[in-house]
Amino acid sequence: MALEIVQILASGTFGHVAVVRDSSSGRLLAAKVLRDAYIANSRVIRRMRDEATLLARLSHPNIVLLESTREVEGRPLLLLEWIRGAPLNAVLARSPGGLPAPEAAEVIRLVAGALHAAWSTIDPISRQQMRVIHRDIKPSNLLLSADGVLKIVDFGIAKGDFEGRESETISVVLGAEGYVAPERLDGAPDSPAGDIYALGCVFFELLTSRRLALSLQRRRHEDQLQRGLMLVRPPDAAPKIVRSLVYLLSAMAAYEPRDRPTHAQVIRYLDRLMAEAAWQPRLDQLAHRHVLPHLADLALTRPEQHPAWAELQFLQLPTGETPTVAPPRRIDEHLRRLLAEEGWHHRPEALRHTLAIDPSWTPAPFIEALDRLLETRPWWRRRDWEHDPRIRDPIVVILEFLQTRPNDEVRRHVRRLLRHGDPEVSAMAQLVFTAP
Repeated sequence: MALEIVQILASGTFGHVAVVRDSSSGRLLAAKVLRDAYIANSRVIRRMRDEATLLARLSHPNIVLLESTREVEGRPLLLLEWIRGAPLNAVLARSPGGLPAPEAAEVIRLVAGALHAAWSTIDPISRQQMRVIHRDIKPSNLLLSADGVLKIVDFGIAKGDFEGRESETISVVLGAEGYVAPERLDGAPDSPAGDIYALGCVFFELLTSRRLALSLQRRRHEDQLQRGLMLVRPPDAAPKIVRSLVYLLSAMAAYEPRDRPTHAQVIRYLDRLMAEAAWQPRLDQLAHRHVLPHLADLALTRPEQHPAWAELQFLQLPTGETPTVAPPRRIDEHLRRLLAEEGWHHRPEALRHTLAIDPSWTPAPFIEALDRLLETRPWWRRRDWEHDPRIRDPIVVILEFLQTRPNDEVRRHVRRLLRHGDPEVSAMAQLVFTAP
């Protein structure tokens, strides 16, 4: 299976995540690979294999799905379902006042349900409870798809009891600052209460768009928690509901693990609260407002421009398998139909959202549309032809998109516009032609 890097999504402490296209099937997948600094680290490699084993045995609609594992150039690789969405930290960046309370509560309810399922799942081999603890719950590890489906990702430092586990079972202090429970830093054994603490911090952040910074000292922790909870004033919630939210947050972020609710208790509490408030959360509408614009911006970025590109190029090396005929890219066919519509250039946002659906689009449909526009030039070469907005405006839009996918073929077609009579067109053509 040959892979093509389409997008580079994220880089973490231990690895990178990229969207790749399987050239034989045309499917888009998320590839998780180790950073170069860790490819010889046996402990990190064992943990990555454990993540694959764990995900292969978990089945829940709100937990990312493992598609397969493989090795490329001797390096382990996890191929996961590609979630066409945005991490909650990116959603929050577009929501400076926080999320609406109904949607924030629904996110926490779904995450608590997925964590409860991971803890309770029976290992099909050992027939014992897997007792999975994520240990790295934070907004960037919670993805909201463009359709409004929530997924927990990155079980790279998760702990669990399952057959075939390779990494050591000792408690390690791993996790993001600001989401790690106090007892974990004191060396106490990991428990689901640590995930509940982190989830409470996430809940606060979703409601206020602020981080909940709490001291590791008991007295200061309580004082800071109570001051922070004063900021929880969602405008779409009645005072009684706000008090209920504050009570739950206070319990989830409690200093002592024994004072925090369980996964199931969080779910039951939120079920009652949301019913009492008559909330009907619409994560799909939230995604339409905040996820689609994020994807549209991402679709116009080139993987070669990402700092991790040098470490990920090996994914595209030939595998030695017999080449197969690559299936047509559906996104390109969709683009061709869209670019053939009358007045398409007056709807650039719709075009950007179309590209967000599938970032594996190529410049070909835009080049073809550019050629059609240039072929409309009349044989008598009207002086004002180059300034006709019916021709100039769509050319400018095409050049804006081609600037994000420069290659030799694009430059060959754009070269003729470098001396275009319209200064805006010639300037845009120069940007495309000189793009790295």
